[in-house]
Amino acid sequence: MKRFYLSISYLFLSVLLFGQWRDTGADLMLQGLVNLSADGQTLAVKENQVVSIYHWTNTAGWILGAERLIDPTTTDLSSMVLSPDGQTVALQCFRTDSLGRPTAYVKIYSWDGQHWQQKGSDIQENSHFDGSLSFGSAIAMSADGESLVIGAGLQYQFYEAVGMVYSYHWKNNDWQLVQPVFEGAYYGGQYGRSVGMSADGQYLAILGGYFNRHTKYVDVFRWSGLYWEPAYSTSSRYSLVGSMSLTFAASGTHLIMAQPEGATPTSYGSPRGIYPGRVDVYQFDGNQVEIKGEQIKGPESTSLLGKRTAISADGNIIVIAAPESDTAGRHSGYINSYVWCNEQWEENAAIIKGTANSKIGETLVLSADGRRMVFSDKSCNCLKTYDLPTWSNCPPQNIDDQEETVEFKISKRLYPNPNQGHFYIQMAKEQAATIRIYNMTGQLVYEKASPESSLHEVDFQADTGVYFVEIEQNGEKERFKFIHHGK
Repeated sequence: MKRFYLSISYLFLSVLLFGQWRDTGADLMLQGLVNLSADGQTLAVKENQVVSIYHWTNTAGWILGAERLIDPTTTDLSSMVLSPDGQTVALQCFRTDSLGRPTAYVKIYSWDGQHWQQKGSDIQENSHFDGSLSFGSAIAMSADGESLVIGAGLQYQFYEAVGMVYSYHWKNNDWQLVQPVFEGAYYGGQYGRSVGMSADGQYLAILGGYFNRHTKYVDVFRWSGLYWEPAYSTSSRYSLVGSMSLTFAASGTHLIMAQPEGATPTSYGSPRGIYPGRVDVYQFDGNQVEIKGEQIKGPESTSLLGKRTAISADGNIIVIAAPESDTAGRHSGYINSYVWCNEQWEENAAIIKGTANSKIGETLVLSADGRRMVFSDKSCNCLKTYDLPTWSNCPPQNIDDQEETVEFKISKRLYPNPNQGHFYIQMAKEQAATIRIYNMTGQLVYEKASPESSLHEVDFQADTGVYFVEIEQNGEKERFKFIHHGK
């Protein structure tokens, strides 16, 4: 067994190990609210009063389901949520009561194998309270669709827009309200403007604000078996004027607080977008909550970085959209993704950029494993689907611009190195091997299935540059660098 001393390019390893987002080409000529099932195989798209359900096929991409869900009581502004198992849909609806007042309520639909059927009664609470049209503006569900949380961020009985939140369990063939109802504690705090629920229905999260409307916080509760008990709370790190969103991981152990725009509070109000967007990730270990990694900030004050965010179930992959960035033309937008690696957030793929007026990422959803992403692109008025190939482990720490000792088990040496594309790889055992060569952008440029031998010959014609060879033998892989001088 021989030791190789290699100067490894960190940029290349990030691309090679983490992979690149791949456009599947399965565009849907739709715009609207979008939800994706946990496995990334079912997509719900709401346009006005119609919810279309699509199922993924490896050969044809998205295929429209057998039946659309049509509800005339919902509007283009109504919220919509698909359960993580893809079998239940929740819709915010509106109607006029006996006194002629508009009211909001929530309907739940489930798929019975042939049709979408309403599940249980209409859900409506305290419709006589002020701000009740916000009931259902935020909804979250457990994976099985049998636990539900509904936010009414503007609803109040005594103090304006304190906000209220309601949770329900499916019991005795109907939706049962769980007491007590959550009510915001601060005037104008809009408690429940955004909510989240873990896939197992054991955690729920509520976004709220303090009375000055500047500092936002999230309360997370854990189900005891009889009632919701406080698990942890967290606050935004900056007291800024501006909207803030909550994204809750399916595990219930991670959440994102994102503020796409903000400005220092003044007595006269503040202009939009003085500060770039900012994103914070929090993690909970069962006992305490803490910031996970450094804050991610936008490069421009008007990019709206963090307007849409998504997080994998385990909290180790995040995707962030900046739909109004001008990096590739006015309002082109971009989407960036990160993986938790070596105790920090690392960009795990190239930035996805739009073109002028694309505003990509105004709608953004991610599968639970972080490998499929669906987002909007206004330049084509469509929804795009990107996949990320599975990556291996993080690259080792402190490998940039320094020598790293690597122990090779299946190969002994590559010679000559440098070369002009014709070289040999000596193996430790006389076995067949698959040989792949990647360029510095991570693109596969050569692949060969070499027959059983202890010495494998490679004839690789390419431009001058640095390349990486990967040797695979009996499921084991080794990679190292060589220099190609061209011909």
